[in-house]
Amino acid sequence: MNKYGVLLIGGRRTHQEMYAKVFNQHPLTSILGVSDPIGTNSFRKNLSKNLANEYKVPYFDDLNLALENEKIQIVSSVPKVEKRGEVALKCIEAGKHLYLDKPLCGNLEEAKNIVIATKKYSLKTQMFSMVHLPWVKKAKHEISGNSLGKLKALHIENIFSKGKAGTVPENRVRKEKMSFEKWTFTEAKREMFDIGIYPVTLAYWLTKSTAKSVIGITGNYIFKEHSDLDVEDFGSILIKFESGINASVIGGRFGWTSHPKSGPQKIVLIGENSTKIFDANYPKIEIYNNEKPFVPPPYNPLDPMGMWQETSKQFFVQPKKTWITIDDTQEIAELDINAFIDCIEKDQLPEIDAQMGYETLKSIIGGYISASKNQEIYMSDLT
Repeated sequence: MNKYGVLLIGGRRTHQEMYAKVFNQHPLTSILGVSDPIGTNSFRKNLSKNLANEYKVPYFDDLNLALENEKIQIVSSVPKVEKRGEVALKCIEAGKHLYLDKPLCGNLEEAKNIVIATKKYSLKTQMFSMVHLPWVKKAKHEISGNSLGKLKALHIENIFSKGKAGTVPENRVRKEKMSFEKWTFTEAKREMFDIGIYPVTLAYWLTKSTAKSVIGITGNYIFKEHSDLDVEDFGSILIKFESGINASVIGGRFGWTSHPKSGPQKIVLIGENSTKIFDANYPKIEIYNNEKPFVPPPYNPLDPMGMWQETSKQFFVQPKKTWITIDDTQEIAELDINAFIDCIEKDQLPEIDAQMGYETLKSIIGGYISASKNQEIYMSDLT
């Protein structure tokens, strides 16, 4: 067995699909089992058991017993959003380092409790993010080098190109709510929450500042699945930081054929002296030949947005070949988990720990409240 035993919480049709692959291949970690929160339904349990079978490890029906295993030092936690706060506290109280799916959870009080528990038990926590990607680190280096002059503002966008676009019924207008009881759905996601967390986290990480207020906008523009569930497919937040820097972020989803690759991912830095743009799809080679163009996969009612590897095996998604990026040698999960293991080894604080997860969640929740009230929301008013 390698140095760190790993327990996976959550299975197929979650980000655990890609996290497990990295933990299985890392030279210092061994996957010792898979489990789920107590009360998980049989459908989700079967997806977790499928993952356990793939890696030839046991499935623990009782999470509490699994956490008592002293050979397990790390937990990769990907339960449904509604269970994330409860599960994270159990793992921390059991003395396990915790690799967390994003966002941290769906409740600010639970997020705050995770932060308190982490400090009490002196454990490493890291939330999955984009901060270790090469093109993102170039933006950070540019700010540190001060060639832009004083940073005044930034714009960050992250939009995923998956799903059948243009299906929202005409004349259907969605009104945002101030709070939610449910975050996890089969057909779709709350995209400002699930995808918007990436640019929001980058804004905090790049500015090293505390948010003062937010202004949010959400809506249904593209997908019937989101509209039917009364969740947004696109959202935007303006974050005003205490440092005086303003950050505009957008997160959402548009159609399979709306972009030649996986979707726009971009950072725009605006300084006193100059403006610079950093793009995940640059540098790239554009290819034009007589191959057949990209065709979206058949509609899958269990995964209409094409979110999971498990379902894409059944409904083949052909690769998009018009844009071939150059700097694309390592996967995002590999870079992120490698950094997490390195922090444990060196006893260093991860770049995106539970505290950062809490701060970014405040901006997301504040963005929803702002969108519902159509007014600016101050962070000091959020508990």
